[in-house]
Amino acid sequence: MEFLIYHPLLRTPSTVVEEAATLESLGYDGMVMPDHLFVLDFQVGTPLPYPHPLAILAAAAAVTRRLKLLSLVSNNLARGPVELAHQTATLANLAPGRTELAIGTGWFAAEHLAAGVGFPTGGERIEMLLESVHICRQLFERAEVHHEGKHYRVSIPQGGFPPVTSRVPIMVGAAGPRMIREAARVADRVDLQPDAIAGGGADLQRYNAYTFELLAAGAARAQEAARAANRTVSVSASPFVYAASDEADADQMRRQMAEFVDLPLEALEQSFGTIIGTPDQIADKLKRYPDAGCDRVHLQALNVEAATRLGPTLQALRS
Repeated sequence: MEFLIYHPLLRTPSTVVEEAATLESLGYDGMVMPDHLFVLDFQVGTPLPYPHPLAILAAAAAVTRRLKLLSLVSNNLARGPVELAHQTATLANLAPGRTELAIGTGWFAAEHLAAGVGFPTGGERIEMLLESVHICRQLFERAEVHHEGKHYRVSIPQGGFPPVTSRVPIMVGAAGPRMIREAARVADRVDLQPDAIAGGGADLQRYNAYTFELLAAGAARAQEAARAANRTVSVSASPFVYAASDEADADQMRRQMAEFVDLPLEALEQSFGTIIGTPDQIADKLKRYPDAGCDRVHLQALNVEAATRLGPTLQALRS
């Protein structure tokens, strides 16, 4: 098992260098950075801005030697395939063997409309992503591409794209059944999220009702689709985590979250969408991911203490 982490302090560029080095010293296998212009603070409804993920990862690359580096996940609507491939190839040459392209369809309508890039239907966004994966793979593997598709027409001649010195795996983020199947047919890795982000927003109740059984079903769906296409695929997942200081802190946070998303406390205690608990309680859930078919977890930390509190559990989890 591999454990990558998003740390809340990575959202502040001035703290990236120190935090990236700390995450490496704590034993994490990699760091991830969300790709948003902004999202809404769900508790108060105001915009919460984010820095550009590839700039953050490039800064981290300069001060680390082992960490894998990827966005979670790059927004295909906002970036476009050639620009995204160009950014990723540059990072891959800065951090050979440590860079992956992680890509998704885009889900938060408000930021896309605010930025003037539009927000097509779910089916169109899936079509666009599949074309983008093909374009990016051709650029990574051949440093050229000639593509005439429904959504993109791209012709980069030989010598027109910087060659990549190491292989760049492609991970596709997927939530709904169709996206999981499509991702498994084209990606090296499918990263699972709760099927709660359709329609341009996030259904927090549905997100936090994501069970182990739903996680395992998603992984099985991905593997079945890959086998049907005569290929293999790795599967990972990206839960939010709140690492509490003690059981009282964990109980209080679970109760607050259950009330906020209007879920029974028992449902939140079983959630694999947001995992709230002491480090040992979180580790007990993380132990179950291999049984669901996952070989990697991206921890989306909700509190700044999560990285240091979970770090000591990593060695035992790997063994």
